[in-house]
Amino acid sequence: MKSIQVPAGFDVADDRIVELIQPGDLAITADIPLAAKVVEKGAYAKKTIDIMPPDFKVVQITWL
Repeated sequence: MKSIQVPAGFDVADDRIVELIQPGDLAITADIPLAAKVVEKGAYAKKTIDIMPPDFKVVQITWL
């Protein structure tokens, strides 16, 4: 798991996620506007995930 910190602020973490996400990536989020943005970039969005593949790379973004 990799952790990235961003400054506090409205949608700062969401903007960073959208900046980093690549086509084919998967974002786990209940945030519908964020999900729409990642889908626009060619990634996938899902509210929950039941099983993670063994090669699944996790990036956690937090704010200060």
